[in-house]
Amino acid sequence: MRVVIDTNVLVSGLLTPSGASGQMVELLLAGRLEPCVDGRILEDYRDVLLNRPRLAIPLAQALLILDAIAANADHVAPLPLPTRMADPVASAFLEVTLAAGVGLVTGSLRRYPREARGAIPVLSPQGFLDFVRASL
Repeated sequence: MRVVIDTNVLVSGLLTPSGASGQMVELLLAGRLEPCVDGRILEDYRDVLLNRPRLAIPLAQALLILDAIAANADHVAPLPLPTRMADPVASAFLEVTLAAGVGLVTGSLRRYPREARGAIPVLSPQGFLDFVRASL
């Protein structure tokens, strides 16, 4: 299933594997999710997972996630948003989501205000998992 995954979902999934974000990470590692990305998103993943010692993410786990993303990613040319956002990283996630025609999964819904996202579906990790289960 194609989806855009906010970096905070990956971090949360690695730090709390028993939660909804952890289940998202499991689906990603199993190849059941096809993350839609562009260069900016890949750079954010690398930066946060590899260069934030305060998160205490083991290097082996970070590299495992990055390898899974590289193996399964759909590289998407972003589309500009109708509304400019102050946060360029959040903007990148929405631009790729818009271009891919999929949903965005994030642990921080307030990072993507309604006026910026418009009709783009933005779901929590649990909301996404509930959607997937209902689709089966």
